[in-house]
Amino acid sequence: MTLRVRMRALACLALALGVVCLLAGCTVDGSFLNTELFLCDVSSDCGSGWACARATPYAPDFCAPDCASGCDGVCVVQGEEEACLSGCRIQEDLTTSECPSADYDCIRVSAEDDNGVCYPVDGCTAGADCGQDEECLSTLAQAVGIVGAGLRTDNLYCVPAPDDPADCPPRSVHTTTIFTGDPGFQMCLPVCDATDTRCPPAFGCLRQLAGTGQAACLPGMYGVPCDDDTNCLQGRCRDTGLGGEFCTTTCGEALRIGFGCENISEQLNSLGLRYRLECDAGAGGGEDGGLCVPRYEIGTPCTTPESEAFVCAADLSCQAVADGGQKFCTKACSDDDQCNVEGRSGQNFCSSFVDLCFPKQDTDDPCIRDENCLSGVCLVGTCR
Repeated sequence: MTLRVRMRALACLALALGVVCLLAGCTVDGSFLNTELFLCDVSSDCGSGWACARATPYAPDFCAPDCASGCDGVCVVQGEEEACLSGCRIQEDLTTSECPSADYDCIRVSAEDDNGVCYPVDGCTAGADCGQDEECLSTLAQAVGIVGAGLRTDNLYCVPAPDDPADCPPRSVHTTTIFTGDPGFQMCLPVCDATDTRCPPAFGCLRQLAGTGQAACLPGMYGVPCDDDTNCLQGRCRDTGLGGEFCTTTCGEALRIGFGCENISEQLNSLGLRYRLECDAGAGGGEDGGLCVPRYEIGTPCTTPESEAFVCAADLSCQAVADGGQKFCTKACSDDDQCNVEGRSGQNFCSSFVDLCFPKQDTDDPCIRDENCLSGVCLVGTCR
């Protein structure tokens, strides 16, 4: 019997705890849900005043209060509904305040403060805290640069880390299929798509890359798209205007902690995401100098009009090589030097066929000349 079936069967039998079994399924009253984990398929399984928090690759669908009468934690987007994940606090000694039951652990949602949410996963601070074929998410957070300057990555959670990528759970992908080379660890990372951007706590969906399929959920660094504050290990989830909601901070705070918007986003470029943050003085109502907003470099997919889209840098435009083709950020050029700006955007080339800038190609991609390839070697029309 699966965990879902077992939990629902137990709930149906627990009449003394206020459970009511209906022909359409089981619903429960608030007193039971306040102290027990109850799995669900839809919000009606949970009863009035409750919502069904949707599953991630690491946790099942479970009942959580809706946000209609307030929330003591973080409201997460659930389609047309919002579910309230109970808040908790993380102490200096790594202990935490209590969650509703032992089925939940207090999971960090910000590397910058000690706020957390109660979530039905196994918490951890290092891989040694996890079981066989598991890894602690803190390993990934540190690998992508969320370290130092008072940032904390303790009290995250264990994720599957099988040797065989085929053993990853649904809606996840093995790191060996994403990272080039050996990052020194392996795990199953969640994925999202353009119609379902949900990611588990500490992750945000790179939704603009999901237009033609699935995209990876990435640790919530400055500049990563978000649905709510649970997605942001750095900053808060803010509507930046053009482009949607992102994990970000004010321009004033960026100056105080890291010499400005562009500097606090350097780690994004190191991951090959080809974008940086710029200060938009009018974003966020102009509070504290405005917001750091993402602006994207040559080769980044984009759309027009720019609503829920990657927004190109001021000197670039959103163009397609052919009618109906994927648009990307680029600019007109006559030589390679015009496509590369030191300290900002590099590893680009100018195509003599369309006089537009393109990012250099990876191994096995088509090429015309050596300068088209990251390796610097174009052999028989292919980067080697």
